[in-house]
Amino acid sequence: MMSLPSRPWQWVLFVALIAQIILSLILVTGDYSQAPAAVGRDIYIVAGVTLVCSLIGSGCLPTATEFKLSRNCLLIMVIVTALAMFFAIMAGALTVWVIAPSLAMACGLLLLYRELALTRANQPQD
Repeated sequence: MMSLPSRPWQWVLFVALIAQIILSLILVTGDYSQAPAAVGRDIYIVAGVTLVCSLIGSGCLPTATEFKLSRNCLLIMVIVTALAMFFAIMAGALTVWVIAPSLAMACGLLLLYRELALTRANQPQD
C-alpha cells in the first residue's frame, strides 16, 4: 500500500496524475455526437493515450527515487501525454486548459531531478 507522498515533487506528481486521470475519464465519457467525426475520434484517442500513460505513471511514482527505469518511464509518460494533448489542441479538438496537468507533471519531474542532483552533490566522494 502506498503511503502519502513525503517530498514536494511527489505531491506535485501525485496531484497532477490524479488530475490527468480525472480529465481523461471526463473526456472518455463525454458525448461528442454533435461534433464532427474526426474531432470525436481525436478526443477519444487522446483520452485513451493519456489515461494509459497516467496509470503507468502512477505505478512508477513510488520508486522514482531509487530506480532509473522508473524515472525514465515517468519522463516518457510525461512527454507522450504532453504531446498527445498538444496535438489535440493544435487540431482544434480540445481547448488549451487540458494541458495543465501535463505541465504540472513536468514541473514535478524537474523537482525530482533537482532533488536527485542535490543528493548526489552532497554525497562524499571516494
